Amino acid sequence: MSYTPEITTGVLWKSWKEVRKLLRRCSRRDITDFIEFDIDPDEWIGRLVEEVNSGRYEPGEPFRFTIPKTIGFSRHMTFPQIPDLVLYRAITGLIYDRLKPQEKENVYFARTTLSEKRRQIAEETGDPSYMFLSGDSFVKWKEYHQYRKLLLLEDVYPHFVLTDITNYFASVLYDRAADALYGAGFNRNLVGLLFFLLERFSPRDPYNESPRIGLPVDEFDCSRTLAHVVLYPHDERMADSVGEEAYVRWMDDQTIGVDSYAAAVKALGTCGQSLSRLHLTPNAGKTKILSLRELAIHFHLEANEDLDDFQDLLDESKNDRPSLGNRLTVLWRRHRSGEENGGEWSKVLARFYLMAGVCRRDFLLDRATKDILRQPTLARRVGDYFRVLRPAGEYLEFVLSVCTDERQIHSDVSRVLVEGLLKVEPSREDALRLREFASQLLAGCHRFVGWKECAAIAPLLILRFGDKRSRPRLKARMGQLEAYSDPAIGKAISVVYASYGEREYTEVMHTASKLSKNYLGEFVRMLERLRAREDVPDRFKIRTRPAYDAVAGRQRIDMRKLLVLRLLRLNRSKAVKEWLRQAREKILNGEISHFDQALVNRLLQ
Repeated sequence: MSYTPEITTGVLWKSWKEVRKLLRRCSRRDITDFIEFDIDPDEWIGRLVEEVNSGRYEPGEPFRFTIPKTIGFSRHMTFPQIPDLVLYRAITGLIYDRLKPQEKENVYFARTTLSEKRRQIAEETGDPSYMFLSGDSFVKWKEYHQYRKLLLLEDVYPHFVLTDITNYFASVLYDRAADALYGAGFNRNLVGLLFFLLERFSPRDPYNESPRIGLPVDEFDCSRTLAHVVLYPHDERMADSVGEEAYVRWMDDQTIGVDSYAAAVKALGTCGQSLSRLHLTPNAGKTKILSLRELAIHFHLEANEDLDDFQDLLDESKNDRPSLGNRLTVLWRRHRSGEENGGEWSKVLARFYLMAGVCRRDFLLDRATKDILRQPTLARRVGDYFRVLRPAGEYLEFVLSVCTDERQIHSDVSRVLVEGLLKVEPSREDALRLREFASQLLAGCHRFVGWKECAAIAPLLILRFGDKRSRPRLKARMGQLEAYSDPAIGKAISVVYASYGEREYTEVMHTASKLSKNYLGEFVRMLERLRAREDVPDRFKIRTRPAYDAVAGRQRIDMRKLLVLRLLRLNRSKAVKEWLRQAREKILNGEISHFDQALVNRLLQ
């Protein structure tokens, strides 16, 4: 008897391919991007299908972490174990495919579909003399273009309602989600399996009953998909009230175009009543009614259009980008006063950081630390900017100054900045400092917020900047794995140490067998399967491709991919060795820096 006939090997394989692509872009990258699940996926996928369809499936404990939202506030994230994540993604994908015919025209939940819509708008043409309906001035053609791109509305309206839902994911009632699913004729066991996963994934206080409310927030569009379809009845009511062409929803953010201020107030009343039927509440603090002129200021339409034009110049001048720096400096002087207007300025600032990094202009250096502390969501963009502008040693000092600042309370900010050290190309003196910093992280000498997350990156730093003394340092840490409370640190040490050769691999196997909590079990099984293979799967080809550094404007070596190739050296098959030799030559013949060429020669010799 099959309890959930919809869950098949093909469905889970499709889901795994989607998840695998996203793993390299998630906030918490594994030391090898979970290569252990990519060696022989047929085995664990087949086992998962059998467990689900026999009714014996039990999800594992998910990993919890936070990412910054604004000053002092964080978003709590959930990262299920890989098989559970693949199953969760598969179920929500089946749900979306079945319910998609109910989707209104301008509602979006995935960045891919939103990007496609914006590309479509960018390719369209129209009447450059389009007027404000208020009749008091013309819309510049460039401002109309930005209006379409940022609001996704076809028509121009005199007034707009901007609103979202208070604490949306945490407020979704399971009963309301169940109503949508049962109404679409889904198998009761499939729906029950979904809520079985939600009970395990959704955060709640220890030893308390589940309140059957709230979706876990993940980075793989699983909960987003479910939260999206829950709002379909609300979309229907709003489209009937204001017109489908005037209603746009991006996840829970909603934009409504109206003809008057009175119509805007009425639309808000309708929105509140509609959401209340789902036991949801509009966010009064973020709700705005804006005129067209106010909207142009809120979204900084002119600044965004100037930056779009500048981006076109960058794309046309890839070999001479620094020469455009003076023009970018002029744009910054022209628009920097927009910061006083608030609105969506942080997004404009992020674009300036990106382009200033590409053009190697230092006019933002003096405010870099302040901007991260004020807007922690800018940490990656600001960190990349500082990294390409200043030498590796100065970037390390910048990282330490931000991480140790008492106003820096987000562990993810520290992790993002330390992750940037894997992209620097230091002098010999700075490489020594980076090695020492990594060793100190593993020793617990730095106790800033997020140091444990950074310690899980430290073995990769030692591998990238190490010398002959690096192996003994890692070996010393191998004898202390039980002391690390975070399994990610122990796994990172073990994987990097095992990549040095046969003797180190044997030591890792011996140490793993004695751990009281054997979090290295899947990794050890992966190494055994890897050593036993007679060939290299085609899906490993992607691990030979360099990553693209958008700020530096060039290809670079991804240390996690390089580490996986080092693990392949543990295999003695002639076919595998030949594949590895060809992969090494392909990488070296690519457009990578002299530093990366020396790195590949040293680590894959």
